[in-house]
Amino acid sequence: MINSQHEKWSLQRPVLRIARAGIGGEGFAQVLNGRDFKMGGEIVTEYLGILRKGDSLILVSDGVTQAGLGNIPGIGWTLEGFVKFANAGIAQGKSLDQVADDTIQRVFELSGEVSADDTTVAVLTARDADVINILTGPPANKNDDVKYVQKFLSSQGKKAICGSTTADIVSRVTKRPIKNYMQLGVLTRSKIAPKIAEKLRQMGKIVTIDKI
Repeated sequence: MINSQHEKWSLQRPVLRIARAGIGGEGFAQVLNGRDFKMGGEIVTEYLGILRKGDSLILVSDGVTQAGLGNIPGIGWTLEGFVKFANAGIAQGKSLDQVADDTIQRVFELSGEVSADDTTVAVLTARDADVINILTGPPANKNDDVKYVQKFLSSQGKKAICGSTTADIVSRVTKRPIKNYMQLGVLTRSKIAPKIAEKLRQMGKIVTIDKI
């Protein structure tokens, strides 16, 4: 967990503890403590605590903690090795996004530059909530199209429209043309299945309301 100098969590076992999100040098990473108990014949570890605005939680898979197994002494990189690495990046002023990217690269290096195991690094940061309104599906009565769209557009927060029929209705009422993703120059950010994600984007069409 990346803790922006709040009090320690009062628990007993590993996940990762937090540093100040996006503000290198003001926080630190440490292992969280947890509580073990049995559920359905399995041992489950529970972690409790409070994330305040600016705090972050880093979750990593065993592809990180066991990176280099067989290539370096011991049982791989270990959680402690990762925490030390994360703190070094934070101390250098790196954002947690950059620390996550650096972690993936370091795992690759420790594994002899081969993908020895699936590797996951997730950063969750507490921040003020964003209100997002999603409009999908036409109203039951076609005569309500204008009222339907106006109510949606007058709602507070960011707005997203899903579905071709819904997009056509909003386009007609607002007199805004529909553009597909390629016309907007929106590229996929998926690192897992970029070709599939891009194909889905090309199939979709949107009315430009808000950037989310």
